Amino acid sequence: MKFNEGGRFVPEFPVEKLRPAPYNPRRIDEEALAKLRYSISTIGFAKPIICLEDGLTVAGHQRGRTARALGLKTVPAYVLKGVNEADEIRFNQLHNGSDLDDVEPPPRILGELVPGFQEGAHQQVEGVTAAPGVSTRAVMMTLLNKFGNWGGAVATIDGEVLGGAYYLLAVKQMRMNARIFVIDPEVPVEEARALLQRAYGSFSYDHIDRTPWRQSFAQPHRLPGGEGVVQNESTLYHRYVLPWLKKEPGAVFDLGSGRGAYPRRLRMLGHEVVDVEFFRRALSSYHLNRPAVQAMIDDLCSHLREKGRFRHMVLEAVINSCDTTERARDVVACCAAFCKPGGLVHFSGRRKEMLERYYGSTAYASSRGNWYPMAFLDENSVTATYHRGGWFYQIYHSKAEVDAISAELGEIVQAGNTGSCWQRTVRRGPEWPVEELEAAIRREFDIAWPNGETVGRGDDVVNAWRAALEAEGQAEAVG
Repeated sequence: MKFNEGGRFVPEFPVEKLRPAPYNPRRIDEEALAKLRYSISTIGFAKPIICLEDGLTVAGHQRGRTARALGLKTVPAYVLKGVNEADEIRFNQLHNGSDLDDVEPPPRILGELVPGFQEGAHQQVEGVTAAPGVSTRAVMMTLLNKFGNWGGAVATIDGEVLGGAYYLLAVKQMRMNARIFVIDPEVPVEEARALLQRAYGSFSYDHIDRTPWRQSFAQPHRLPGGEGVVQNESTLYHRYVLPWLKKEPGAVFDLGSGRGAYPRRLRMLGHEVVDVEFFRRALSSYHLNRPAVQAMIDDLCSHLREKGRFRHMVLEAVINSCDTTERARDVVACCAAFCKPGGLVHFSGRRKEMLERYYGSTAYASSRGNWYPMAFLDENSVTATYHRGGWFYQIYHSKAEVDAISAELGEIVQAGNTGSCWQRTVRRGPEWPVEELEAAIRREFDIAWPNGETVGRGDDVVNAWRAALEAEGQAEAVG
């Protein structure tokens, strides 16, 4: 099969020419760096660095740094050409996330092998193709087809695969030749396996820009259909919000309502609903609909002044769609602010257990049409995904973390999980400190918009909220 020639393997690329990419999310401490030096000294430079002709490192930053520390003059590299920034970042994320690719049973390499790099026909790869990491391999195959044979696997001289199993399964499926690094037979196999399967470094997104309006890409799209039907149905609305509204009717506030499909449906059913989406887009467009956002906030302020706080508060896929854990905390605080004590907070998010069960403890890949995001958890369980020229973030919560958030709001009255998501309904308990709530409201309703602008409604909403508290007889709490 003929493949695109989007790159070439260079066995001896000058180390002094390598330079880091600004978007690399990996960081490494001195202890891990020392272990990586030991690994390369023991096994060899088993995995090529991926770079551009000018030396910009696309993947393999820590190994390039280690090569300098070891005094190496050259390293094996795969040099890309015709690559755009999106492809660069896809390579970076895929390369970072494919180190720990255990497959049971592991594939094997048949035929005669010698130490060092060599190519083997795909027929030499023996092993099942139905294995974990299907979506990761889909990303690999996209890049292999576009840029040629950029990957590699590590094996013993007897053909036992120690690393790069997903890559081997991908090239076998594509009927490509496989690049293999064969370790020296003097290296103990178990030591080599342990070194290759160790994570060197951790993920951190502190150096990557936060652009709050891009977070709209992180939320699910609920699209209006005919006669009030909503396409891509919401489990939270159908199993939690709607049943509770029948038992306990009252005004609803949906914060972070996306395109507003479900609030519109509730209004058609006769419910009183206010919804606010800071990044509401114009219909069939990616342009921000500023007048619509301001009108929604006007409705919120009017409701608070005239009718008080809400019986039901809805946050569907909102606390997971924040770009920082601090902003997620502000959103939860807004629930405590706008929902009456005794009212109900219905909220949902992404399950951390899903990553651990299906994709490993730190990484996942999923397909959405022709877009294959790779995402990795940092120490705060935040992931970053590059899409349409920028980054958006997601926060994953464990059951214990969700239960802790729920306990701050009140008592859990309904809980469940569906696939990759969790859902909760919580009966609102005691009030939070007014100062904390006011600060959170201001930050949320003064959130950044494009071009250096902000929503700019913090004062208006705080004043309306204070009026609602006073109407409820909370004058002493307001002060």
